[in-house]
Amino acid sequence: MNNQQAHGADPESAKGEVLDALVVGGGVSGIYALYRLNEQGHSVRLVERGSGLGGTWFWNRYPGARFDSDSYSYGYFFSEILAEEWQWSEHYAGQPEIERYFNFVVDRFELRDKVQLDTTVVSARFDSNNNVWVVGYADGQEVVTRFLVLATGMLSEPYIPAFDGMDDFQGVMVHSGEWPAEGIDFAGKRVAIFGTGSSGVQLVPEVARDAASLTVFQRSGHWVTPLNNRPFTPEEQEEYRKNFREVHQKRLGHIGGFIHEPEPRLTFEVSEEERLRKYDEVYNSGGLRILSSNFADTLADPAANQEFSKYVAEKISASIEDPDLAERLIPNDHGFGMHRPPKGTSYYETYNSDHVQLASLKESPVVRFTKTGVVTTEDEFEFDVIIFATGFEAWLGALKKIDIRGMDDEALMEAWSDGPRTLLGMGVPGFPNLTFVAGVHSVGGNLPAFSEVHADWASDLITYVKRHGYSRVEVTKEAAREWTEHVYETVKPVLLAKGSWYQRGNIPGSDGKILTYYGGLGTWREWASQVADSGYKGMEFQ
Repeated sequence: MNNQQAHGADPESAKGEVLDALVVGGGVSGIYALYRLNEQGHSVRLVERGSGLGGTWFWNRYPGARFDSDSYSYGYFFSEILAEEWQWSEHYAGQPEIERYFNFVVDRFELRDKVQLDTTVVSARFDSNNNVWVVGYADGQEVVTRFLVLATGMLSEPYIPAFDGMDDFQGVMVHSGEWPAEGIDFAGKRVAIFGTGSSGVQLVPEVARDAASLTVFQRSGHWVTPLNNRPFTPEEQEEYRKNFREVHQKRLGHIGGFIHEPEPRLTFEVSEEERLRKYDEVYNSGGLRILSSNFADTLADPAANQEFSKYVAEKISASIEDPDLAERLIPNDHGFGMHRPPKGTSYYETYNSDHVQLASLKESPVVRFTKTGVVTTEDEFEFDVIIFATGFEAWLGALKKIDIRGMDDEALMEAWSDGPRTLLGMGVPGFPNLTFVAGVHSVGGNLPAFSEVHADWASDLITYVKRHGYSRVEVTKEAAREWTEHVYETVKPVLLAKGSWYQRGNIPGSDGKILTYYGGLGTWREWASQVADSGYKGMEFQ
């Protein structure tokens, strides 16, 4: 039985429409992919499960949610209009402003009529007779498209640990990545926050401001450093506008797609005085400069990492009045940067308040949830609100929600049972006419920067297929093997904690295989150019 017969689809007659490309996901990556595909003249539609655009910046509406990358680096650079007509108000913009930005882009470039909201994709099956994808929605509708472009996000599927009795709790319970649009009133409430990663660190001071009490459940401490946010001055706004193209090139030239100046020196090749001067510089500069502009061996040499971790530990201790509490908050199971380091505003100082307490999930694990709160091995708590800031199942979580089947009806997750195998993070053997934007094995760093180069490459490939009269393109197994081995090689020198979400360490039962590419944006671009310039070596056309 062939694919078409097996799934009962007649793509040439299904509603009389066959798209060139369907983009799944309305976040940073999906919006740019829509723009680029539309600009190149393809018939394209973007579908998004949410009721609004922005992806992460639509769903994560919790108090305190904001950039920890510089606002002007976390945007698009495809048009001078973006420099002339949009101005960020802060160096690290907050969620409402970020969501407005992505809607501004969609409306300013007249893409709204190609967007379909409140549409959840549940299946995608490749019809090998007609070389198209038949995509099913949750409401039973189907669409047929020659190319399927998955921009489903790396942090879009919330993860909540499974605790006994969770259904018994009668108060408000929410994940930070599914925050209600109407918000939550904390005034006079007893609140719990599970998790001290980026979202938890941003939430803690905001919740503590109004709550009657706040209990933070910590699995392990994180190296939180100051965000040091401030408004943009008019002079800074004008400087960015004038240097729009230079900023873009600087971003493309940075290993992680940032606009920070890299530091080529090594930790111990400078004097202690110079080392401390550099540490003070990156610590006080705010945002992710603390990693991207630090000494080049901070994430490669254990001794260098220990040196900087000791520096940050002293900063943490100085912020907390209780030495015992400071010791509990300072990580003892990983060095700085081995997890993605959160950026905070008065995070540690918040614990100096009498109504805020820290509960260790390692010292006193949760036994069960109750109607009124949480019971641990050592205590019982009553709460009105429980917030899970427990992160996401990176990359794969969103893909698991879709039944994706390629040649011979093989499921994508079955094909990846021994870990993902891709070419450039863009294509998979056995899944023709399927491509990703900012997916598995994509560059780690500033998302819009590598989303841009991914979407450019994908749209150019689709244009190439059409121009040459092909109907199918597929990655070869050998090409995917070569790239995947390269991905694994690039992470070997990097110091990573076992629990890092870059390798799904936060998900029970994970195989620990790395899901992001550590070779840098420049090396990725070189590989991608070589593939394209060779007539797409490692890809087969029909």
